[in-house]
Amino acid sequence: SLTGAPLLAKWLFEWIDKNTEIEIEIIHVREHYRKGKSKRELRLLLLSFYLELNRVGNSKYLGIKLIKKVLGLVPVLDQLVLELSRRSVKRYNLVYLNTLAVKPILPIIEGLGIPIITHAHEMSFAVKSSQEHCDVSRQIALSSLVIAPSLPVAKFVHTINNLRRVCIIPEYLPCERIRALRDVDESYLHKQLGIPADTIIIGMCGTPNSRKGFDLLPQIISRLSDKIDNKNVSIVWIGANIESYESKQIVHDLELLGLKDQVVMVSPRPDAYLFMKVFHIYAHPSREDPYPLSALEAASLGITVVCFKQAGGMEEFVNDICGISVDYLDIDAFANALNRLIDNTQLRATLGNNARCKVLKESTLDRAASSIVDIIHKELA
Repeated sequence: SLTGAPLLAKWLFEWIDKNTEIEIEIIHVREHYRKGKSKRELRLLLLSFYLELNRVGNSKYLGIKLIKKVLGLVPVLDQLVLELSRRSVKRYNLVYLNTLAVKPILPIIEGLGIPIITHAHEMSFAVKSSQEHCDVSRQIALSSLVIAPSLPVAKFVHTINNLRRVCIIPEYLPCERIRALRDVDESYLHKQLGIPADTIIIGMCGTPNSRKGFDLLPQIISRLSDKIDNKNVSIVWIGANIESYESKQIVHDLELLGLKDQVVMVSPRPDAYLFMKVFHIYAHPSREDPYPLSALEAASLGITVVCFKQAGGMEEFVNDICGISVDYLDIDAFANALNRLIDNTQLRATLGNNARCKVLKESTLDRAASSIVDIIHKELA
């Protein structure tokens, strides 16, 4: 299922198609796999938009070419070059890059002499971990403007190039997704999770890796269990494939700690985000997250968020009025914050309501897409 930047792109395209006179055309280069040790691998993970603006009389057409999530070998890049050549790359008026992981295609676009907008959804750790996909200095130097979802991302961009213009537009949710979260049947979700309705549920979400803080799960639960006495509390992690090595390692740790029964893992599935409806608290232990959609979804439901400071855009969102942020990787402080919210229902309600109001005010698709379209037209003017 789509998550993160690809999902944001999908929503943006749908909004443009529905709310503007712009005609959208999408080209999808599909995933391509080839086995064999004799083949030189080129692994790509990119999401790029190529925008073409033509005027025919009084009509305006904006064709968007999308290369979405390419994971494979050299032939994929060959396909991309051929496709762009076939469509006459030089006729484009603007290039919109929805990720910093587009190193292989930079040579294709840098000689076009047209505006390039980069929408950065990555920070330092993600870039350092994907050096084969990223040439951030080159990409930002080529960009006429960079869109960042949060101040930490903007600061990261300026550490690379402090002369580049950066516009901050928070990540966003469509109103339809917010309504879907609110309308879901809670009794069905409790049944699916196998958790009684009178249980306090602490929710977490993300790919089971260290950047998302998945490895911290046993430590957080262990510290929390020392504080909650006999309170009826369960932890749910959405997006953890129970057959993965990382998940099996965490289950092993939880078993040794005697905490396995307190945790439910939900494997990736298209409707997994709906389980947030039964969360009472949203714990976000990521080491780095530019502006996590999962936390926004929880906040849209009035669920209080707990996160680490210096870990991306969530601290900026929380700002001590929509949740609680604690010192980076301070597990005791993280567990204390969770325990405080478990005990204080009024505090949960107050912070959660603030979070819901902030999402509706600052992080809707309508608001963000309007701003992005305005930026596109200004760059084309």
